[in-house]
Amino acid sequence: MCWRFPSSFKSLGQPDHIINYFDYAYPLPRSERDPFAAHVTVMPNPWNDATQLMHIGIQGYDIARAERPRANLVFLIDVSGSMNSPDKLPLAIQGLRMLLGELDPDDTIGIVVYAGAAGTVLEPTPVSERARIEAALDRLSAGGSTAGGEGLRQAYALAEQNFDEAAVNRVMLLTDGDFIR
Repeated sequence: MCWRFPSSFKSLGQPDHIINYFDYAYPLPRSERDPFAAHVTVMPNPWNDATQLMHIGIQGYDIARAERPRANLVFLIDVSGSMNSPDKLPLAIQGLRMLLGELDPDDTIGIVVYAGAAGTVLEPTPVSERARIEAALDRLSAGGSTAGGEGLRQAYALAEQNFDEAAVNRVMLLTDGDFIR
């Protein structure tokens, strides 16, 4: 979850104090029949007494790792100039590196990027080829405008080319902003 804080927030402490303000220990759904459970919490807003903060948490049914289908993932990553900040593109890359450690060797990762233009950086690659995936992540840098529409088309085309009916197929967007056609 990502929070944007108003400039008046600085007088209240560090962002991690607000992020940890909410209880994240909500219960798992009880069965596969109800695969998701939504949990809503409304709390007083510490920087504006006239408003409240609402936290919406979605918890999915926890499938045993041995039963999890193969993952076929395409990441659409915003590499526009607005992502040129330590808490944006570098943080997204760090998160993807962490994700690699959680995936199975036969899961696949594809990467499409967009800024002023869009392009495929990594064709779907098995996680067993981690060095190749890491090298693609190392080549990412931020700059340019935000033309997300073409990136979306390319990411979905890549996912469709490699669709596996037996796998979990997902396109995931990593961005900080709006799309421009």
